[in-house]
Amino acid sequence: MAKILLMDPQRSARRNMKADLVKLGYEIQETDSTQTGLEMAAKGRYNGIILDVQMAIKDDWKVLEELKRNPHMKGTPVMMLAAVRSNQNEATGLRLGATHFISKPWKTDSLALTVRVALREAEERARIERESAPMDIVVPEEERPTAATNTSGFGTAGKLVKLDNVLAGGLSFESMTLIEGSPNTGKSVIYQYLIYGAITSGENVHYFSADHTKTDLMKQMASIDLDIRSSLQARLRANIKANINDEQLQVHAIKLATNADDPAEFLSALAAEIRQIPPGRTLIILGHISSLAQSCPDRSVLNFFAACRDHCVDGKSLVVVARESAFDPQLLLRLNSLCNNYLKFGAETVGARFVNFLEVQRLNNAELRKDNSFGFMVEPEIGVHVIPVAKIKV
Repeated sequence: MAKILLMDPQRSARRNMKADLVKLGYEIQETDSTQTGLEMAAKGRYNGIILDVQMAIKDDWKVLEELKRNPHMKGTPVMMLAAVRSNQNEATGLRLGATHFISKPWKTDSLALTVRVALREAEERARIERESAPMDIVVPEEERPTAATNTSGFGTAGKLVKLDNVLAGGLSFESMTLIEGSPNTGKSVIYQYLIYGAITSGENVHYFSADHTKTDLMKQMASIDLDIRSSLQARLRANIKANINDEQLQVHAIKLATNADDPAEFLSALAAEIRQIPPGRTLIILGHISSLAQSCPDRSVLNFFAACRDHCVDGKSLVVVARESAFDPQLLLRLNSLCNNYLKFGAETVGARFVNFLEVQRLNNAELRKDNSFGFMVEPEIGVHVIPVAKIKV
């Protein structure tokens, strides 16, 4: 049972929140004193802390500073409880180490979701610190990247630690990646984590889609706890990254060929549009090319991939997403040789659950000798939930 320390000067607020959290299965210890709270935090083993904003403001935020300064509490998420939402208070809290804000009064469902997400994110951060990053790439040990070196590539900014791990920190800048697999196996969810990581790290994203507008994409991402706009606003308020703005995400429409059109010309036009994207650290996602690829001769598809690979310069990285049926096996092998990275998706029935699997088969131009995969499910409002099952080849 997860244990939470509740620090709030109002007895009624503590009583009501404790009742809600106990019903949700948490063990709650409470106090109305910052000094007592600091002493309890130093002695106890808490999975999370809920701290009233007014208590923090009253001592000039020293209580939050002390909590985050204590090595014993370094990884413990601190959720701020606020009767009045203030941009300045949220910015100060985030800068000093708070992870989430809860409105007072709260809705039980919203409270449950916030606490669950905060504790899960803390568990993932703790796991990455405990475990050494997998090093399955066939290159000398001293040349292998680690999860700590994700400044050299596109990762999830810590949002999905397991994915950052299997990518050895992230997809390298100026690289080309093929994401391929059966329908409904989580491909779009995974690249949305990469979009989130790029945007919140201050990089640019160009997303090509046949059926998504920018609003659609951001709404879909927000539904799995990848709310770009909220993340940007919070970081801007905290002055974490001054150059982040809403224009970092650009969505381009992919025109689908009709029976009267030449699909090869559409691929050529798409490659030309990619070439026009300005230089700089930019993640380019091609979300819907399966139908075009299936309608084209193999030579046209190869030429398209070769042209795209040539455009992966000046900091630009390209991710091509396709269904398993888009390429025949021989063509897939040839396309693979043009890509730096290859991520294969599939699904298995594990017990009574239908689990998606991601396997990184090629990374930084190196084939992987060992399995480098993980299983996952997608939960509404939560996002990817990594499933601890035996590794299965996709």
